Amino acid sequence: GLVDPRIRVGAGGEVLEAVFSADVPAAEALRALSQASVLAEAGGIAHAFCDVREVDGGLTHGSLQVIAASFHGRSAPDQRVAVVCNQRQLPLARHFARLAQAGEEFGVFTRDADARAWLESVRATSLAETALRHMKAIMSAADPVPAVSVGHRNSA
Repeated sequence: GLVDPRIRVGAGGEVLEAVFSADVPAAEALRALSQASVLAEAGGIAHAFCDVREVDGGLTHGSLQVIAASFHGRSAPDQRVAVVCNQRQLPLARHFARLAQAGEEFGVFTRDADARAWLESVRATSLAETALRHMKAIMSAADPVPAVSVGHRNSA
């Protein structure tokens, strides 16, 4: 199987970039997801930038669930995925995050710059810090609701 030309390793080799447009049937989305995870694993890449602003159809509630389950099954502890969508797609993107049981490793944005800044800021924090956070989260497990938009409000 050929690698989807819309999925590539971004400059610096630290972020996987995927751009989708027009209709994205479930089968195509699943294929892209598996290719992305193979590329990410091969390159030791934990961060992905996914632009779905041009997507205008092809996804049903059912296919969204299938894709979310696949995403959840592939997710690694240090992975971060920034999804850029348009205002109209926000409810769907957030719904996907819920279906995928995505926590703070999944960010939904309407602007490129915000998504990239978030990935940058996350990459700057050490893995040790992340591990510590996960430990604390597991031990406390008091609040099952994922924190939304962690760390990009403090731009005072």
